[in-house]
Amino acid sequence: MGTSSQSMGRNLPNSRYSIRRAAGPADLAALRSLLEAYVRTLPPGKCDDEPVERSLKVYSREPNAAWIAHSGGAGIGCVALRMLDVETARIERLFVLEEYRGRGIGLALCRTAVRFAHRRAYSRVVLDTLPDMVEAQALYRSLGFVESEEPDWPGCSDADRIYMVLQFKE
Repeated sequence: MGTSSQSMGRNLPNSRYSIRRAAGPADLAALRSLLEAYVRTLPPGKCDDEPVERSLKVYSREPNAAWIAHSGGAGIGCVALRMLDVETARIERLFVLEEYRGRGIGLALCRTAVRFAHRRAYSRVVLDTLPDMVEAQALYRSLGFVESEEPDWPGCSDADRIYMVLQFKE
């Protein structure tokens, strides 16, 4: 995985942060901790995806990727991007620790993943979210995602989820 650091270039109340692509054992440990925290925030029965350890293996292999937001040397948020097919990438596991929410970190993480997908020439980015994750849905819409009635990508079959798509213009 890449090692470049992307600074967000703005001061936020009580936090400066940077986003970088996860690489190496320290980043994978931080990502593991964040993914475990993410899973704990989900309602019972809604964590039907693969276990954290398997996710880590998937995200650490090209063409997939994961990014971590850091503040003061600690991981405070993450997002992952998984290739589904040659045209479609899927955003997964967008998460920011509760005490850092509302500061634009989730938006910056999501933008990072979307830009990466665009540079890699994917035609679209897809995701799913839960109906009660209203703030996340607003964030996705602000980036151009629109709801999709029926997902036409692999691995989606939960009727209790909201599916969204961002189609890149040619």
